Amino acid sequence: MKSKVIFIGSFRKSAKDGSVGGQMFACSSLINSPLRNDIDFVLIDSTADSVPAPPLYRRFIKAVNRIGILFHRLLDRKVTSVLIFSSAGFSLIEKGLMVLICKIFGKKVLFAPRSGLIKDDYDKSVFFRWFIPMVIKRSDFVICQGIAWKEYYQEISRETDRKFLVIPNWIDIVPYLNNNPEYKLRESATVLYMGWLEGYKGIFDFIEAIKLLKDEGVAFKAKICGMGSAKGKMLNTIKQFGLESVIEYVGWVTGDDKMKQFRETDIFVLPSHREGMPNVLMEAMSSGIPVVATKVGGVPELVQNGINGFLVDSGSPIQLADCISQLINSKELRTKFSDNGRKYIIDHHSVEGIADIFKKELA
Repeated sequence: MKSKVIFIGSFRKSAKDGSVGGQMFACSSLINSPLRNDIDFVLIDSTADSVPAPPLYRRFIKAVNRIGILFHRLLDRKVTSVLIFSSAGFSLIEKGLMVLICKIFGKKVLFAPRSGLIKDDYDKSVFFRWFIPMVIKRSDFVICQGIAWKEYYQEISRETDRKFLVIPNWIDIVPYLNNNPEYKLRESATVLYMGWLEGYKGIFDFIEAIKLLKDEGVAFKAKICGMGSAKGKMLNTIKQFGLESVIEYVGWVTGDDKMKQFRETDIFVLPSHREGMPNVLMEAMSSGIPVVATKVGGVPELVQNGINGFLVDSGSPIQLADCISQLINSKELRTKFSDNGRKYIIDHHSVEGIADIFKKELA
């Protein structure tokens, strides 16, 4: 007999504005994994309508509606457990309240906070410095995207090891292997940024690094794929730096368009200041693309510096430019990172292996 589990997360193919995030993939891949053979998932969708987020009053109304749905679902005595995926900010408040409600009903709760911005919430707010540890204490298990996140949540909550499950992010690697089965060494390198256009994602560090490389006379092209609140400022910065001939702004890409960008990319850059464990970095690595990434969140658990990619300090365009330049000038290094990066994702981050861990706690 299947276990009945309430799953609160993001299950749409895209938000209303067309955006797609890593949390959408994480949730949808779980319900379509072998877990469905053992678990009857009761879904409560909490996908944000847009990026940036809608006005607070609209989010509040939707949150109240979801909490009402949760109350109704919890009345079903066949429900044994609740799996809750959460982002930062308002999402964290809503999902934290859901944790408390589920415990009132006596349900087992697996809480999965999945945003690098949760650290900012904790650092900048007295409320969150009380609220986050309290939610962790009330949860039966906290799912951490990596060892660094487990240590962080354990430090702020002072809970024991048994409270935390380290389950690294996962992707379906097959489409990326098939899309780009062999890394092609091209004479002229294309450098890609793909992600949200927000200051905390390091987009302006990326642009400044591109300017440094251009000023040094390095021959290459760069592309930016994404959307977000910093788009206007980003385009103005590109123009101000005179980089229109170097950087192509593609816009938001999904599906075949996204795969096309990966096929045409020689070097992938993730310059974030905050991260959980970014799906897009795993997608690039499984596509065999050499990567340069910042040492934030769970990224150092994906990228081993000098072995399957380069790691740099966040907020350092100079380090970004230096590592990109090394890869542009060394085909041997690009090939090494391509082979090692792809192998690491295959060995450690496939959805099949992750499903077994969830099955143990939910089924």
